[in-house]
Amino acid sequence: MTGSWYSLEVRPKIPDRLARREPCAHGVAYHEGHAAFLILERCRECVASGLGFDAAWELVASGTVFTTHTPVPAGHDVFSHELVSERSDALARQLGIAFEQFFQLGSSSGSQGGFNMTALALRGSRFHNGVSRIHARVALQMEG
Repeated sequence: MTGSWYSLEVRPKIPDRLARREPCAHGVAYHEGHAAFLILERCRECVASGLGFDAAWELVASGTVFTTHTPVPAGHDVFSHELVSERSDALARQLGIAFEQFFQLGSSSGSQGGFNMTALALRGSRFHNGVSRIHARVALQMEG
């Protein structure tokens, strides 16, 4: 993904031990923020290996745990439609989906018109928890 948003802005923030793993690997845990982009990268790897997007999404989600650490919506990253479109159109094509479908992966009723990283993490995982009950409740409300 040379030149993509992921490789230019997100990949440098990911510790090497997380980046060195098998494509489509299971048993990965994320929290809100940029780490949720790894869900999309893992899907991209699965699609590149021959799976369709829906199968890749379910495969990745089935082995992903999301834990929220931030109990207030203001503490969760939300990016504008314009920024996500500008930076992720190529990734959407690599995933084999239209950009609007890609954008919906991060949509949330609490952040109308924005790409919410917590919503992405919740949709891209099948196991959710919080560091406290209030954290979990806030995250579930954000899933929308």
